[in-house]
Amino acid sequence: MGFISCTFLAVVSALAFCPVPATAASGPNIILIYADDLGMGMLGCYGQEIVKTPNIDRLAKQGIMFTRCYSSQYCCPARASLLMGVHDSHSRSYTQTNGGLVITAEQQGWSNEELEKKAARAARIKPSGGEVFLPELLKKAGYVTGQFGKLEWGFTTWHGELKRHGWDRYVGYMDHQRAHGYYPSFLWKDGERLPLPGNTHADGGKTPEIYGP
Repeated sequence: MGFISCTFLAVVSALAFCPVPATAASGPNIILIYADDLGMGMLGCYGQEIVKTPNIDRLAKQGIMFTRCYSSQYCCPARASLLMGVHDSHSRSYTQTNGGLVITAEQQGWSNEELEKKAARAARIKPSGGEVFLPELLKKAGYVTGQFGKLEWGFTTWHGELKRHGWDRYVGYMDHQRAHGYYPSFLWKDGERLPLPGNTHADGGKTPEIYGP
């Protein structure tokens, strides 16, 4: 049985989690890196010579490099397009679930069950029952699926949605706003909170984003 990992942040250290070896009979393992704010010109394997990216370069050398792959410049529709294989660039063609719910959950002491119910009610992205997602297709092909980093299409997701889309394992942020901070008090791992001792800010320690003219 092969293994697919999908990360929506450029945090390749999480890929060390991959525990399932490929065999000749099962086909290759797949690691798909889908990164926010990382253009192809920022990696050594595509010709960038200033910042060293040896681990990603090694993956590219051993795998497949995409040179004609296009995506939205906005993270939510980009991830939805990856998950569902749909075009994302038409006016008013998508909506998004608001972020910040996990921050509120920590501030107000909600249980995981309370957060799950509130997130499902607040979701504005409503796929039909017949929608098919990328990890579902890979599971049918015999893969174990995992996702690491900024989870799902955003801006708030929950355990039930991740399982509905076909993910077997996951570790990361369920909240887009919280993912902008480097020091969350916990991440999510397969439906449970994964504490990060020493971090105390509900917003992950997010710094202000100040833009000039």
